[in-house]
Amino acid sequence: MLNYHTSLTPQINAEPPRADFLPLHTKTRLLSEWSFSYRSDFDGTFAHLGETEKITVPSCWQMLGYDGNRYMNFRYPFPFDPPHIRKKNPCGIYTCALNVEKREDKSYYLLFGGVDSCFYLLINGEFVGYSSVSHSPAEFDVTKYLKAENEITLAVLKYNSGSYLEDQDKLRMSGILREITFIERPKKHLRDFTVHTDAENGEGVVSFTAEEPCALELSYRGKTVARAEGKTAVLRVKNPALWSAETPELYTLKIECLGETIIEDVAIRRIEQKDGVLLLNGKPVKFKGVNRHSVTVNGYTETIDDIVNDLKLMKANNVNAIRTSHYPPHPELPRLCDRMGIYLLEEADIECHGTVMEDGRFKDSKHNVLAEDERFTDLFVHRVARMYERDKNRGCILIWSLANESGWGENLIKCAEWLRAKDKTRLLHYEGAWNYEKPVYHKENVLDMYSRMYAPIDWMKKFVKKADRPLILCEYAHSMENTGGDTKDYWDAIYAHRKMCGGFIWEWCNHNIIKDGKVLYGPDFDKDYHDDVLCMDGILTTDRIPNPSFYEMAAVYAPVTVAADGEYFVVTNRRDFLDLGGVLCTATLRKNGETVGETTYKLGKILPHRAKRFPLPACDKSGYTVCDFLFAEGGKPIATAQLILSDNLPCPVTGKEGSFAVNGDGLLSALVADGRNLLAAPMKILAGRACTDNDKYSPLLFEWELMGCFLAEFFPVSVEKEGDVCRTRAVFSNDGQRPMAELDLAFAPANGGVEITLHAKIGKHVTHLPRFGVSLPVDPSLTQIEYFGRGPEEAYIDRHAACPVGYYQNDTKHFNYSYPHPQECGSRCNSRYVALHDGKKGVAVYSEQDFSFQITPYELADYKPHAFEMQNTGKLFLNVDYFMAGAGYNSLGEKEKHRYLLTEKDFTLKFTLFPFEKH
Repeated sequence: MLNYHTSLTPQINAEPPRADFLPLHTKTRLLSEWSFSYRSDFDGTFAHLGETEKITVPSCWQMLGYDGNRYMNFRYPFPFDPPHIRKKNPCGIYTCALNVEKREDKSYYLLFGGVDSCFYLLINGEFVGYSSVSHSPAEFDVTKYLKAENEITLAVLKYNSGSYLEDQDKLRMSGILREITFIERPKKHLRDFTVHTDAENGEGVVSFTAEEPCALELSYRGKTVARAEGKTAVLRVKNPALWSAETPELYTLKIECLGETIIEDVAIRRIEQKDGVLLLNGKPVKFKGVNRHSVTVNGYTETIDDIVNDLKLMKANNVNAIRTSHYPPHPELPRLCDRMGIYLLEEADIECHGTVMEDGRFKDSKHNVLAEDERFTDLFVHRVARMYERDKNRGCILIWSLANESGWGENLIKCAEWLRAKDKTRLLHYEGAWNYEKPVYHKENVLDMYSRMYAPIDWMKKFVKKADRPLILCEYAHSMENTGGDTKDYWDAIYAHRKMCGGFIWEWCNHNIIKDGKVLYGPDFDKDYHDDVLCMDGILTTDRIPNPSFYEMAAVYAPVTVAADGEYFVVTNRRDFLDLGGVLCTATLRKNGETVGETTYKLGKILPHRAKRFPLPACDKSGYTVCDFLFAEGGKPIATAQLILSDNLPCPVTGKEGSFAVNGDGLLSALVADGRNLLAAPMKILAGRACTDNDKYSPLLFEWELMGCFLAEFFPVSVEKEGDVCRTRAVFSNDGQRPMAELDLAFAPANGGVEITLHAKIGKHVTHLPRFGVSLPVDPSLTQIEYFGRGPEEAYIDRHAACPVGYYQNDTKHFNYSYPHPQECGSRCNSRYVALHDGKKGVAVYSEQDFSFQITPYELADYKPHAFEMQNTGKLFLNVDYFMAGAGYNSLGEKEKHRYLLTEKDFTLKFTLFPFEKH
């Protein structure tokens, strides 16, 4: 029985790793149609047992209905006893026919782009080889095994001993993840070559090494700029066109060797750090990045179109960098990033996070177990080598990352030393050198930068004052559904500190399964072993629908920002290389939502990282006046911004005469117009909200529960009538606790309706609250919405960069973003007016002070684990909040207090609720 998968042997009979390339006119064939059968445990045999199914690869067998899905963040999906796998090992048997017109002057190869987790290869029943490492290619010379007609057999196993190094935070899927290519080459051919580039003293340097003598021609836009011959060569270019994300200039290198021609894109650039500042081509650069797993609606397989669409979406929304979390990406992605202009921090296929749970509870001190285990040293280095060799010629890769969340030890030091010996043109990264138990950095001298996940902003500011290397956030802004708060705060700090070189939002898209239109996650697959909703942490859904934090990212990453300076506005160029000479700015003045003027500015050549003042358009600044800015280049919008010049909004509509009533508890119970009660039930006081995922996984939820935010009740103390005014004194409290708040309410006639004044004094024992306001159950037939506030997306005090203040219209069906895991949603901050109507008549809220509001059919008790479980309640609530807490960002970060909580002890919410009629 073959048992390489139980040994610490990563490959048998495979070709040495090489660069990803194919010469022109190479004969290739994709092997995509296979017969498949599944076994629950590998028994060492390779024949199909029972029925087979015709399938297409790449594919994950879990997506085909075999085995079962499982989502684990960091726990190993098998008992921890390295290097042994003490568990049944599911297996897929794949067979396909391959007919070949075999020639004696040719060699034949099978190239496997990625197979999870390992596989045995047989041809015509004869063992050819074995390979592991799920996200790196494996190539076999199959020449001697081939006949005219052949049967290719693969046994793909779910686990192998190397699975201890593949404990990435994702759905645990298996199968042939990437393409299988049959390749025909001349018997004698160029197997591998290396291209490294640099730029210094006004000269581009292209260093070439190969295993055979080559003739080289370097050209730029069709013009030859350098030639050379030999196994090694240095081609020099005077005043080169340098590559960056903003200027993805590429040279073409033609390599002729042994009758074959190879064409390579070459990016000339220099990446370095000096005095703690990250420099590209000698200029400070900021990474506006995202973490990207290779996940789609089809699991962990993707087409070239999938990749292209992702990269286009990134470029269109100001992303300039990707961390390939947590393994090398599909080989086409770096090639496309070269051409489209996206920086890569490419990460080796190593994560050992589950070691921290070997005793059944989280112990960071256990993080180093495998990083210090000499039995795994060669496997660590082997994985780093496979990453490097495949993508060493891709200029977009500025940084190699040793691993993710694998502790610190000699194995990682040896990985760094191996990479440094191979490549002195790129920087080395690894976040795991940070010791969370101390907390300090481990003593290391092999990395080029400091890296943190979810670091507090105040810590960052303090740390970089003494840092001798750049600080990068390999993960930040944990985007678990309704989140994205503090993204702007992070970038205010990053822009203000040269030693902060940016970060990568966690993460690009959700990991989940969409089945029959239902979104499934953690507990839907394995109720006993799962990590809940932590897989729902993307700024996009799995099928690439943006959630509100996506728009926040795009706005914060914009290449132009605006700030007020008295009677001027200041435009800052946030680019690293290009000026704003081709950018036009249109400034539109709006008063109370109406356009009152428009001015166009030519910005001139504002250099990168520089700013320029312009006079604001003249206006009287009465009412609620804003200046909206649109920046366009080549006729395409590249950024928007808004300045609020005055904020005195008059009531937009005149109320229709009505009446109101207060019940015996001293709460508003009716608002009647034309004999119709626009309220469906009495108002309520709110102090809790449906928890966001970030709330759930932070200490805040526990504190809010202790303070009784979700169960507090309204207890009237007195209800008095003074003329037309009704006054109520009350306490807001829970059983067994001191009152959370003392309340004074007043209800007075105003604008055909009622002016509501809520004065709250919060108890000393209450440190912070997620919200405070009132809930107004309204007639559910009022389905049309209009409001003056931030929009069109939901807007929170810590996430509204993409939501300017203005007039917006919507309806109750489309107003709220539907998070797959239902939670707090739909709030709009900085609002002054909101109305609900049926097309003719309705109810409105107006205030002279900012408020947040929410329109929802749900109360807290109505929330379920899935969006598809949420029932039509037949109700509608207009919630008006003095304060709504921020969306947050920090579920996995330091246990710092959120900056966007209600901490005031004495405050007043005042607004008018009135009936109105559309004209």
